[in-house]
Amino acid sequence: MESLASPLHSIVLNLELCAAIVAGVCLVLGYFPLPFMRTRGNGDRLQLLQAHRQKVAAMRERAQKAAQRSGGGTEGVGVASERLQVISKKEFEAAVRERGAQWCVVEHVVVDLERFKHHPGGQFLSNFIGRDATPWFLIAHSKSEKAMRMVRALAVGVLSCECFGRAAVEAEARAGAGGDREGTNDSVACVTSGEGVACVRSPLLHTEDWSYLALREELREGGAFENTYQWMCVDIGEVYFPTALGLYLCHAHVSAWAGVALVSLGAIRQGMFFHDIGHFSVFTSAATAQRFNRWFSLMLWALDFHKPTAIHQIHHAFVNIVGLDTALEMGPIKTHPAMGLDGAEGHASDSEDEASPHPSPRSCASSSSWSSSSSSSSSSSSSSSTALTTPSTASPSSGSRPHPTHMGVLQNVLFYAVLIWLVWPYYVYEAVVGSAASGEYLLMSAVAVRFAASLYLWQWTYPLCIGAVLGFAYFAITGSLNHFHMTMRTRDQVFGSLDNYVSFVELQSDTVQNTHSNALSDWLLGHFTLHIEHHLFPMLPRRRYNALQLRVQRLVASTSAHYAVCAQSQAIAAFNRKLQNPF
Repeated sequence: MESLASPLHSIVLNLELCAAIVAGVCLVLGYFPLPFMRTRGNGDRLQLLQAHRQKVAAMRERAQKAAQRSGGGTEGVGVASERLQVISKKEFEAAVRERGAQWCVVEHVVVDLERFKHHPGGQFLSNFIGRDATPWFLIAHSKSEKAMRMVRALAVGVLSCECFGRAAVEAEARAGAGGDREGTNDSVACVTSGEGVACVRSPLLHTEDWSYLALREELREGGAFENTYQWMCVDIGEVYFPTALGLYLCHAHVSAWAGVALVSLGAIRQGMFFHDIGHFSVFTSAATAQRFNRWFSLMLWALDFHKPTAIHQIHHAFVNIVGLDTALEMGPIKTHPAMGLDGAEGHASDSEDEASPHPSPRSCASSSSWSSSSSSSSSSSSSSSTALTTPSTASPSSGSRPHPTHMGVLQNVLFYAVLIWLVWPYYVYEAVVGSAASGEYLLMSAVAVRFAASLYLWQWTYPLCIGAVLGFAYFAITGSLNHFHMTMRTRDQVFGSLDNYVSFVELQSDTVQNTHSNALSDWLLGHFTLHIEHHLFPMLPRRRYNALQLRVQRLVASTSAHYAVCAQSQAIAAFNRKLQNPF
């Protein structure tokens, strides 16, 4: 192996040195940018989503014309190849409840899930039957042309919305018309612009989700989803300068310790960078992000990073829902359902904040999570009143249901001494198995060969292997501080009945907490300090979260959840208590 490597030694060293120089220039430009780099970037305005909306508008226009010719009604509405019709809320609910239709709504398109046989991310779409899944869809698929094309292909109709069309919006503004569902919030209007109208007032969504979608559209219109050239240079420099320089130091036999330390730093920054790419906040399309994540990570870290980021998208959709949240489970390690049933017992009282219509940010110093003691805000419909009941009041007390046995403090030892060090090899294994299951045998072979090469050519690859293990361990710890000790629910508590309603904003803000944010902690933790903002707007470049914080606080104040904030030390203590006693 030495003889094989020796002729390549000088070539490899030169390539590593050149890569370090290029990445170093990017780093300097990122920290000391040219004036235009601060404001200009990839021009992201979610163009693919807007193109999809234009096609949906054309579908709606055809459906309206067909309804006018036939005299209206939706009897006999079938598959997408048949005549599409405008479907009212009443007709939608009757189809689901009485005829057993497996319909859900995405961006006002009524989708027949019965015809969607396989979702690449897993079989969880049945949870949205009879519901409007628009917020969940947008955080994952706003830049996926493939996903939006599938929505249109599975369409059986278009859901009626009170403010489709510019004329309708203008008429509503003049007349001060309200919504057609109980608890309409008239202050939430559809967003109009030169590009058209985005109807956020779906009759199947809670008014706080209307506010969320309206804010999302304002951010899109204002260019907030654009990733600037400065931030691109910072990310490239912070990842690849220490990585390339560290490899050079190791392979040139200058300092193995310094080299491994630099590569590990690069791996940590790489995890944050790939996390951003996986949320499609760096590139304008999901396809580009997936290709970059897949092949760059395979080349450097022997891992198809697109696989774990796809799994991570599911975590954002079902955060802290036992059995659905993929971040709570790793291989044979499963979350016990009792963690969802008893998750709210013994928490701090929220009565003080409930008295105020605009609760202030809460500290988590005295509790490990927050209970949803009030089922809805004053504008919510009566059907939502049971959805947000705390597990401790919705189920028998813990005294009547024995907890599963656990190992106490040994579980802390298990997490820190074993589990976090297995994250990288586990995701390599998941990438191989996932590629085989999806028929991507070439990719499966590439991952397996690259990982085997890492072990065989250890004298060359050991800095990358050590860096990958340390980087994933660091990422696992920092990511755990925002969720694990917060409120957990079971699937039945969130999706068990169509009469129960947990809004998207409620789910995200009640199960996520922030930690104290400053320039240093934001850099060290990749802006995970502002994790509520991240969960509500994962496609937004993370460096915009600070400017968004006050608006998110006002949005969360409209729900029965709380904007929870605490120090990093308090989050670590709460996380360790939850590890030691998860029930």
